[in-house]
Amino acid sequence: MSVEPSLLPLASDALKANLRETAGPVVINPVYVPLQDIIRRYQGLSVKLESLLYEISHPYRNWKLIIPELRAFVLKNLNHYREHEDGPRAFSLFMGIFFDALKDSRKNNQLLSRIIEAMLAYADKLIQSLDVSTLFRFEQEFSEFFKRLQKLDITNPPVMLSMVQGHHPVRKMAQQLIALRKQNPEQSFDFHALALLMRTILQRNYEYWLSEEDPLPWFLKQCGDYCQDWHGRQLLSSISHEHIRECLQVLKSIDIDQHGQEGLEAIVTLPNHMDIVRLYKDIPAQMIADPVSEIEARFVENRKLLFLFRIMDTKGLSLIHEETLREINRSL
Repeated sequence: MSVEPSLLPLASDALKANLRETAGPVVINPVYVPLQDIIRRYQGLSVKLESLLYEISHPYRNWKLIIPELRAFVLKNLNHYREHEDGPRAFSLFMGIFFDALKDSRKNNQLLSRIIEAMLAYADKLIQSLDVSTLFRFEQEFSEFFKRLQKLDITNPPVMLSMVQGHHPVRKMAQQLIALRKQNPEQSFDFHALALLMRTILQRNYEYWLSEEDPLPWFLKQCGDYCQDWHGRQLLSSISHEHIRECLQVLKSIDIDQHGQEGLEAIVTLPNHMDIVRLYKDIPAQMIADPVSEIEARFVENRKLLFLFRIMDTKGLSLIHEETLREINRSL
């Protein structure tokens, strides 16, 4: 089916803008017909989806405008697609659109982050809504989805970095899938692709922190006289290179080829990026929480400020930079 601007009065601004730039009609890619069939009896939703699919099928599609619409549509109408017999296929088709957007937007890091956030929010909401009776219907599609995400480590490193250092629910999804699988342990479920993705995310995370200067010797060197008689070195042990290397060694020892679910269960217990960020966030307050001598008292705020500036100087802690800056301003 093709469309002219005058024939689609409910078209979004994105579609109207694209149609003005294109001579001739736009045709919806026939691969998306199953998405339309599932909700065809819901007139309002059907019209909305048709408009969205025209945008997506447009040769000059504007992902910056499309992604928010697509995200809102898949999240709001998740139940209609999940319960349908073609629900797993619909999941793959919607995710295929997100992957197309990633491919087309590789030079726009800000847009890449929005796309990966949208697709992971969709996957997470679907997985959290499943029960044990619907879990196994999506097994093949989930496996393919996690495989495609893992391949981004090679084909689109900025997106993988976004998953590594963003506030994304990959571990949450893994924990939910494990919990559902345990409700029906007699039926097999393929966890290998998800375990491989989780291993890649954690490995890139640990490699990043090992590329930063080790915070423990750095702090002691920078602290100088402020650290005389300081007994708080253990506060930095959890973010030290020694601890990160231990985590990396454990990760590499986990066999996911022979023991998919067991391997995944072990992987989700290891600290991820957000765990390390939270450790950094908590350390400054802990530096001044312990009882100190009168001589040491005058140094505690200086130690705290020193570490706060270290946080601001660490790119991987960007999620807490704004909050840290406010704390520095309060302390000065």
